Amino acid sequence: ETPEGLRSGARLLVTAFELGELEIPSVDVRVVAADGRSSTEILSTDRFGVEIVSVGTDESGDIRDIRGPLAIPVSAVRMAFWTLIVAVAAALAYWLWRRTRRSVGSVEPARLDAEPDLPPHERALAALEALEASPLLERGQVKEYHIQVSAILRRYVEERFDVEALELTTAEVFDGLARSEADAGFRQGLRPFLEQCDLVKFAKFRPLPERCRETLAVGRRLVLESAPVVEKTTAEPEAA
Repeated sequence: ETPEGLRSGARLLVTAFELGELEIPSVDVRVVAADGRSSTEILSTDRFGVEIVSVGTDESGDIRDIRGPLAIPVSAVRMAFWTLIVAVAAALAYWLWRRTRRSVGSVEPARLDAEPDLPPHERALAALEALEASPLLERGQVKEYHIQVSAILRRYVEERFDVEALELTTAEVFDGLARSEADAGFRQGLRPFLEQCDLVKFAKFRPLPERCRETLAVGRRLVLESAPVVEKTTAEPEAA
């Protein structure tokens, strides 16, 4: 503190990394006049000692065990409420699953392998006829209807032209048909047919029943036009 009543101070933060008695050494402070031109003076602090002790030491001298996680209190009423909600949701999901499975499973799917002795085009025509007679459209199962009619034509492509079609996309099917013996007319007619089925299966497009029947009719025409032509031979009369 100066004679004029001015006080200047500084606070130092000291960190110790050892336990026991430590000594804080003297600190030199350089004092400069306010005008900066007068002589400077060096002031030194007194040395003093401190004792560093540990905090939180157990009286027995052992290390304390780690405390476990705190339990979150849950009321019995709230637990019963959420249990009831989960049970009701599970029961509703099971009921919907059973109802959907029963409604879909009650319709006999149209399959090409029903008559394995028939040629591919005849099996495809028989499967289309069975699908046409099914009650899928009357029940409003438009998506299931297009899934089956698409599968019939895709399996026909596999057996007729030896091109994998059931597990491939529409673009991949036409890449395979381009390398097969399928003529351009069949490929041009098959593309909009499969694209129409894809719209219903994947884009949630829902055409009217009349349009669905037209799609099946297009599939039947594609099968008939691409069926192999069987040449008929007539027996010559035997010589007398």
